[in-house]
Amino acid sequence: MLVRILLLLFFSLSSLFSLENIKIGVLAKRSADITMQKYTATAAYLTKEIKDYTFEIVPLAFEKLKQSVADNEINFVLTNTAYYVELEHDYGASRIATLKNINSKGIILSSFGGVIFTKKDSGIETLDDLKGKRFGAVDINSFGGWIMAQKELKDHGIIVDDFSEFAFFGTHDKVVLAMKNGIIDAGTVRTDTLERMSNESIIDPEICQILSPKKYSGFPFMVSTELYPEWPFAKLSTTPQKLANDVLIALLQMPFSSKAAQDAHIAGWTIPLDYSKVHTLFEELHLGFYGELKKFTFYNFYEKYKVWFYIVAISFLLIMLVLFYIHRLNRTIKTLNTSLEKKSVNGLYLWKRCILKRSISKMFYEL
Repeated sequence: MLVRILLLLFFSLSSLFSLENIKIGVLAKRSADITMQKYTATAAYLTKEIKDYTFEIVPLAFEKLKQSVADNEINFVLTNTAYYVELEHDYGASRIATLKNINSKGIILSSFGGVIFTKKDSGIETLDDLKGKRFGAVDINSFGGWIMAQKELKDHGIIVDDFSEFAFFGTHDKVVLAMKNGIIDAGTVRTDTLERMSNESIIDPEICQILSPKKYSGFPFMVSTELYPEWPFAKLSTTPQKLANDVLIALLQMPFSSKAAQDAHIAGWTIPLDYSKVHTLFEELHLGFYGELKKFTFYNFYEKYKVWFYIVAISFLLIMLVLFYIHRLNRTIKTLNTSLEKKSVNGLYLWKRCILKRSISKMFYEL
């Protein structure tokens, strides 16, 4: 009996060690610990649902995520909407599912926005009042924690230079705490952050005032910007399509009551949404690869393609020299032909005159 148990244990361990490990890179928008708490159960769920693989969550900060994708250190990525658009363009990532968020009242959402906030006693009532104030955001690549607010501020004629101080704090929680502790006068984070931190008793929602508040039908969170599609779950270009299909099926079938969904505070996953609206925003703000269009100048073009510029310039000069040489040669040949024609005519006249003279002389001689 003991031998059978040992053999069973041996084969189970052998099978476990033979499984291929699949890494899911997750943008740590709050912290690495919170990310692990939220998504470790998702990795366990996928390991259970998909044979021959084990799944592992890899929490990544903003600056590390893109490098991990470039180095093929991960197989899938769960990241914010803006970062995904860049990964799609730069590395061929492709979304396979979109996250379904849920609030404390059970309302399911697949879109989110940004919220611009301050303290109620700050004296800041409108976005225009932010000029000359200290402002904080999450990261230059944070969609809900900066980019959405950047567009809203731009629409009101406000740019970064209008703030007395501007800083990125790395996570959404740190921006809120910086406002709470008086380090900044106002800040921006993604929608649902203030509600979650309030539910976790980290902040008192009564101290916050929302600037430029907006209302959208069926959207329950405080918001100051337009709404955009939620975070996508994406495969890398090197990830097998068969594995991606299996992951998609498992995600779509994830029950709301599962530990994976409950720990992540989500309602599950849906088919990938349309992200063209995000591309429009990037183009308007000249962000990411659209930023290269804004930076285009003759000097930049010259610096980037100066080798080809020299090749084309030298080739053009050589062609012009050859054409000029051919033109000169043609003129010389034409001049010579004209001269030869004149000489030929004169020579023929003299020859005929000589013949005539000889003929007349011969006639007189015969006479």
